[in-house]
Amino acid sequence: MASGICEFCNKEIEKYLNYCSWNCHVFYAQSRGGNIHCPNNLPITCIMWDNRMLECEHGDHNDYKFPIEVEYKGEIPKDLPEWDCSYENQIHALIYTDGSIALTLGEATYNLWFVNDGWWKIEKDWKLTDESIKRIKEYLSNKNI
Repeated sequence: MASGICEFCNKEIEKYLNYCSWNCHVFYAQSRGGNIHCPNNLPITCIMWDNRMLECEHGDHNDYKFPIEVEYKGEIPKDLPEWDCSYENQIHALIYTDGSIALTLGEATYNLWFVNDGWWKIEKDWKLTDESIKRIKEYLSNKNI
């Protein structure tokens, strides 16, 4: 029962939606003067309140390198509501690394990780994915650090 209209293309959509697709959301932001900031030439995954389009949340930070993924390794509660995505993998913006630690920014929070084993410095339930650790090490080897 569609009873809404896409903000960009005027296609009929479900009432709870604003756009019929991610592409329409991107086109809408572009039509409103939004700038694209994708220094790694990755797809747009975040549209800010002012229509800036980023390859990851916090991808416009001055020290942003590239997005990395973190995963939950703790025990997930059994009574978790179906809609709760608290324990799904997250994308963070890599801000700094020296090969021993990695500083990331995700959901407006800075996080410090050990690069060697990937664990979060504060709590042992979240970890950098193996692919993220590999990307960090490749980044450092390309910088000859």
